[in-house]
This record gives sequence, C-alpha cells and structure tokens, in this order.
Amino acid sequence: MKKIFKYTPSLSFRKKENTIYITLSGVGLVKLLEKYGFKKGNKTKQQVDIPNWIKGKEKFEKACVRGLMDTDGGIYFHNHIVKGKKYKHIGLCFTSFSTPLLNSVSNILKNCKIIHHLKKNRIYLYNLASIKNYFLIFGTSNSKNIIKLGGVA
Repeated sequence: MKKIFKYTPSLSFRKKENTIYITLSGVGLVKLLEKYGFKKGNKTKQQVDIPNWIKGKEKFEKACVRGLMDTDGGIYFHNHIVKGKKYKHIGLCFTSFSTPLLNSVSNILKNCKIIHHLKKNRIYLYNLASIKNYFLIFGTSNSKNIIKLGGVA
C-alpha cells in the first residue's frame, strides 16, 4: 500500500475476532481513487458499477471480479433432505445491492462462459463444474474459498 499509494496503513488487532484491520486513508488517496472512477459515499445508494477503464479489458475484468467475489462472495454448502434422503450441494454466491454492478459481473461471467443465475441481489453458481471453471478462469485470494474448494475439488 505504501509503495502504490504512498500512504502508510494503520493496523489494529481484535483478538476476539482473530482479525487484523488494515486502514488506509487520506485526502490525497480519496482524490486518486476518484480519478480512477471510484465514488465517495454509499455504493448502494449511488448504484456503483465497475469503472469504465476496467470494462472490455479482460485482464482487468478478471481481477475485478475476483476481488469482488473474494470480498462480497464465497462458497457455501446447501444441505437439504428430499424424501428422507440427505443431499449436500456446493454453491458460489456473489451479493451486491447495486444493480449495475451485478449486471456487469453477470456479463463478464457470461463472456467467460460461466453458467450462473442472477436473482435479485445475488449471482449464484450452482454446480461444481461451473464453480471449478470460475476458479480456473478467475482464481481467488480468499483462503476460505481455497479451503472449501479443496474439500471438493
């Protein structure tokens, strides 16, 4: 962060949550991010979208979707019983309350031939083949996804 943004982040530790919070702030940083198409304020109220400079550039689109999925999405397991038989299915879900953002992510997935479903404020991948395909194309930096996928890959 210091190398890219020229600002030193602050760190705080929360033992109860087993979490480290990394905070980067500054007026200059905000102005720089605005220059690249990011907006100040509530992203839901503003109905933000992927910045135009990312759209249409495959490498940037993949990195953007990976970052969004790593932060606002993840793998889940759906357990259910039908006629007394137990089933367990894997899913991958991305959630956002910004319609333009959901539509852009959906379009990028569609362009990459990833079978998915867009319902209200979520994008779902329901089958293992689609999920594996997603991770082959986009990857992940989220250790929780890596651990969960490792159990079924």
